[in-house]
Amino acid sequence: MNNTNETHLIIAFVLEQVEGLVNKSDYSEVVKGEMRSVLEQIQVKGYHTIEFDANDHRAPIVGLQEIFETVFLFLENPMMMVVHTQSVPTPLTLEPGSDDVDSVFPLQGATIDAKQTVLKRLVSVRKLLEQTNKTLFSIYSAGGREVRTSVQLTCFDNFCQSEKGRNKVFTYELNETIPTDLSGATYLTSSFAFCIDAQQANHAGAVKKWGIYFAPLSIEVIKNRVLTVLDYIEAHSQLNVKEKIKSETGLTL
Repeated sequence: MNNTNETHLIIAFVLEQVEGLVNKSDYSEVVKGEMRSVLEQIQVKGYHTIEFDANDHRAPIVGLQEIFETVFLFLENPMMMVVHTQSVPTPLTLEPGSDDVDSVFPLQGATIDAKQTVLKRLVSVRKLLEQTNKTLFSIYSAGGREVRTSVQLTCFDNFCQSEKGRNKVFTYELNETIPTDLSGATYLTSSFAFCIDAQQANHAGAVKKWGIYFAPLSIEVIKNRVLTVLDYIEAHSQLNVKEKIKSETGLTL
């Protein structure tokens, strides 16, 4: 199977999951419709970008991120997840099923759909890290830990030091604040890249361009996004992230 066929099959599987969101705990019909539209654009172009107020409309992008993560559980190839955000990854700062999801959003609050993205990713990220061929590198802004509560940091640190997180989650602090347009996550295998251009829940609220990218690295817009992020990380930290990616996935960038 070539790389393009693989990504198209994954998108079809993701769409199937979107159509199956029928439980009361899942997303509204409006969000499901927006997810379908985003997937149509990705199928054609390999990416989709949109400018909106983060709290009102994070669900279509981050909701799809969670569904892709769930689908990635079925992949046999190694995957390296690079989270490049203002602070440590939100999904590891709360325990699954937490009733304190409001604590990771700004004071103005968030929609039910937006909160659902956090609750679901508390599970999906942990499930990915249960697999031996998945690793996560958390790259965050200088002083990024300070924006988290002590309870959130304890949860994150405990996971990283646990049997489930040890040798699976690696953290690096940048020497400056990561630019808004580089905030997000990058998932890499030897055959494709999946990228999210988004703000964390606790930094949401400002109008910005959000995006989602999914295609083989031979697609120029995908490769440009990946290299822009990785070059920035290497310029502002002590991490040779490209070498780590090669070691983890066999991918040379």
